[in-house]
Amino acid sequence: MPNDTVASLLDDAIKRSGLSNQEVAERLGFEAGNMIELMRQGATQVPVRTLFHVPSVLDLDEKRFFRTFIQDCNGGLFSVQIEPDEILAPRVETIIRLMVYLTSQKDDEEWSKVAEIFDATLDLVRLSSART
Repeated sequence: MPNDTVASLLDDAIKRSGLSNQEVAERLGFEAGNMIELMRQGATQVPVRTLFHVPSVLDLDEKRFFRTFIQDCNGGLFSVQIEPDEILAPRVETIIRLMVYLTSQKDDEEWSKVAEIFDATLDLVRLSSART
């Protein structure tokens, strides 16, 4: 839906699941349920370390969740400059991984080329990180 936010998707999914904030927190590796409440309110973003677990824990459509996550981050617009000698921020690497995932879901030769470019970018990031 065009008006989806990560917060609204989380809130709806948690209500549907019947789970408490504490139960969701435990399933995502948090000690306290207040972190889940903050995410449901949109007061904090889903941490990168749990991002890929959210759809399975809350039975959310992965594509919709990740598209919404990307849209929530700076309106879906990204400018990434990769310096060969600098480690890429984990959040930027995660966004690139999501872009690879979403483009790989398209049945189109051009999108497959885009996914290859993103994947190659991640390879550069891994090489850069390994050198430091």
